Amino acid sequence: MLSSIPALPSTNASFSTWLSSSTSSRKVLFVTTKAYDVIPSLSSLLFSASLSPTSSSPPTPVSVVILSNGLLSLTDELVPLLASPLISSITLASTSIGATVLSCDQDAESRSLEVKQNGWGDTVLSLPLGSPVGVDLSSPPSPTFLLPLLNSLQFPTTHADSIWTLLWLKLCANCIINPICALNDKSNRHTYELLESEQLLPLLLDELVAVGNRDLEFRGSSDRLTADLVDDTVRRVVKLTEDNDNSLLQDVRHSRRTEIEMLNGFVAARGREFSIATPANSLLAERVLNLNS
Repeated sequence: MLSSIPALPSTNASFSTWLSSSTSSRKVLFVTTKAYDVIPSLSSLLFSASLSPTSSSPPTPVSVVILSNGLLSLTDELVPLLASPLISSITLASTSIGATVLSCDQDAESRSLEVKQNGWGDTVLSLPLGSPVGVDLSSPPSPTFLLPLLNSLQFPTTHADSIWTLLWLKLCANCIINPICALNDKSNRHTYELLESEQLLPLLLDELVAVGNRDLEFRGSSDRLTADLVDDTVRRVVKLTEDNDNSLLQDVRHSRRTEIEMLNGFVAARGREFSIATPANSLLAERVLNLNS
């Protein structure tokens, strides 16, 4: 049974979702905040009485599932949180489900939220951070433990063995779809016509594949991206979320801080570390940052 946990204060005006599912002694926390709020929110949560029992018995450790964009930029900061006795595992997830918050009442006594789902698709869970090779997928805190829960909520969910490939494909989709639509105030269905008009697609694909493969190699993964794989992934996400106004576009419309520094900005920064030029990603990041400056 799902129960709501009061949202922690966010530095962003957008809604932050905290859900808990308790089955026997298991507790699962789904984090859907903005990428830049993930670490502060989880750090605050470690001291939150809302997840601590009132008795003197030790608190039940929480399995954390994070569905934010830009997770590749956070992995180094997430791993140390595993040392907390309150967190049993941290699983990263990628989803093509899109939604728009129509209204949000944060009043302490009458919290309410109106959300419109604009994109349909699958959710894919990684193995938990720090999982050894050959981990048993049939027991918690593996993704298999979480699959029945998410599927019961009518969110088709599977798992992938490779964290890094999953996150790079998610990042590629966000880097291609989100900024171009945000800059032109268009829904996701217009992604490819906008890219064609600005002749950006070949450059973006080349840069994302080059930086992504170097990063995968750096992380010890034998997987490799190709331009066709990235392009196919992006086209699939566009099709599944064609009516969605992506989160970056919604932030721009409301003059909120965006996640661009953890999307195209991250690719540009990683490119500098690997001595790979990323003019297209750098340009998109700069243009988005200039919108609200």
